[in-house]
Amino acid sequence: MYRIFFILLLFLPFISSAQTVCTLESREKLEGFLAKLEESDFSVKSPNELNIEIGQWFLATPYVEKTLELPGTEKLVINTTGVDCTTFLETVVTLSRIAKSGTVSFEDFEKELENLRYRAGKNQGYSSRLHYFSDWIFENEAKEIITDVTQEIGGSPYANAPTFYV
Repeated sequence: MYRIFFILLLFLPFISSAQTVCTLESREKLEGFLAKLEESDFSVKSPNELNIEIGQWFLATPYVEKTLELPGTEKLVINTTGVDCTTFLETVVTLSRIAKSGTVSFEDFEKELENLRYRAGKNQGYSSRLHYFSDWIFENEAKEIITDVTQEIGGSPYANAPTFYV
C-alpha cells in the first residue's frame, strides 16, 4: 500500500489534473515566470509590450518539435523547457493574458492555455486542438483573444495558385 502511495507522489508533479501533463522542470520554470508576473506591475504596459517582454524570457529555450504529441488520449501539455513556434506563442500569450487579468497561478495558466489551444476553449480530444495556425488565428480571433491587423497595416490578399510537378 505504501509503495502505491509513494509512486503516486512521485508522479504527481507531472500530472496536475487528469487532462494536464507538465514535467517537474517545466513546472519549476513556469512557476518562476509566474513569480515574475506577481512581482511586477504590468498594468502600464500594452498587451503587445507585455508579449515582447515575456517572449524575451524564452531566448535561451531550445526549439523542440512535436512537444504536444503524446501517446494516448489528448492532454493539455505544458512545456516551458522546449517550444516550437506555436507553443512559444501560446505560452507567451497565455502568460500575458493572466498577467493582465491579475490572476496569476498555475491553475489560471492551465485554464487560459486550454482556452487558447482548443476549439471552443475546451480540450475535447485530439480533434479539438487547433492544429493549423490559420485555424488557430481564426478561432482565437472569434474568441476575441487576438486581432488580425493584416489589412490595417497594408496587407493585401495573396492569390495562391499552387502548382505540382510530377
